[in-house]
Amino acid sequence: TGQVGYASLPPDVATRSYVDGRVTPPGFFGSGADGVADLSSDTILPAGAGSHKQYTDLTIESGATLTTAGELLFIQATGTVTINGTVHVDGKGGAGGAANGVNTVGSPGAPGKSSFVAVIGSGGQGGNPDPSDTYGNPGGGGGAFLGVGGAGGSPFGPYAQGGTVTTNAASIFPLAVTSPAFFTGAGGGGGGGRPSVPNGGNGGAGGGCLIILARSIVIGPTGVVSANGLPGTGGGVNAGGGGSGGYVFLGYSSLT
Repeated sequence: TGQVGYASLPPDVATRSYVDGRVTPPGFFGSGADGVADLSSDTILPAGAGSHKQYTDLTIESGATLTTAGELLFIQATGTVTINGTVHVDGKGGAGGAANGVNTVGSPGAPGKSSFVAVIGSGGQGGNPDPSDTYGNPGGGGGAFLGVGGAGGSPFGPYAQGGTVTTNAASIFPLAVTSPAFFTGAGGGGGGGRPSVPNGGNGGAGGGCLIILARSIVIGPTGVVSANGLPGTGGGVNAGGGGSGGYVFLGYSSLT
């Protein structure tokens, strides 16, 4: 499970900006340098600086998808962001672990990332091997968000576990923070190997980080905003673990 953050700002942010009663830095909603954009087809922004856009107004039409090739999609708008399509960073976090072949332990998923080093989620552990080729369940463990990745499964032993959350997200933001934090989800572990199923399933990637800061955010009935972890492949025995959900932060004066 990932995290969603909301910050409702007072309507007079034309002259001042607040998040939960704290003054934000100038330019919280960006410069508007990227102007007006109306996206009617799927758009993948390049990783890094190319995925930080500063619009005046942005509209994502129904049926269109906006995402990034990297881990972070950061959208600012001095006016309105209207979402009738999909904005997502699904599977943009830590990579899932690989299955490694006959009678092997699956690789663990990659950890998530965080601007608070102490609360990085760890990847799920790989499933254990099954040399006797029984109908066990050596699947990979699930990735974690702000916690510990799940253990891999063993033949006729415990099922693979999901990742666990060990930190309350509401408690990790220092009062001095005036801009959104950055988190990504961890990947799931790869499935273990068996002679008759030489390659278990690969773990799913964790969700990325999506930040939208706009004076007005409008999410229509067909609009989707998500940072989902991806499922592992190979269902049934030897399946890879699922990735953890990522992080969504919406900062706005008006949300409808």
